[in-house]
Formats: sequence, structure tokens, C-alpha cells
Amino acid sequence: MLEYQLDCDNLALEQQFFSPSRVCLALRAQIIDPKRRMVIGTRDFEIFEAAPSEDAYGGVIAANRASTRLLAEIAERTNAVMKDDTEAGG
Repeated sequence: MLEYQLDCDNLALEQQFFSPSRVCLALRAQIIDPKRRMVIGTRDFEIFEAAPSEDAYGGVIAANRASTRLLAEIAERTNAVMKDDTEAGG
């Protein structure tokens, strides 16, 4: 059974009061093969989500939407990297 490790850092969450207001959610993710002690994939993610209103509650709604999108992108990227590594004989 293959085992991988997902490390995330540089998490940033901010509400930007442009017109319209939006949330930016960003982080860096690394996929590591601990048996080989090797990083097999690294990617910086940055999601922007418009807020439905120009207040803190609008920021919360946008942050929830952004986190849903971010997690989906991380899962998609992780699956692709693991598949490529497995096919390459990792």
C-alpha cells in the first residue's frame, strides 16, 4: 500500500474591500513520499471569491465558498500527482 503525506503551509485568508468585496484564500501544499523521503509535488493555491455583501458576514460566506473550492483543487491535484508517481514506479 502506498502512503503519502500532504503538508500545507503559508495559509493566508483575507477579505479585500475592493468593489465588490472579495476573499482571498491561499496556501502552499506539498505531497511527500515518506518512504523515499522525497517531495513529489508542490503547488501554491490562490482562490478569490466575491463576497455577496460588503460586511463581515459577506466575507464569511465568501470564505466558506473559497475553502470548498480550495479543498476540491487540492484533492484533484493530490490525486493527479499520486497517480503520476504510481505510474512512474514510485
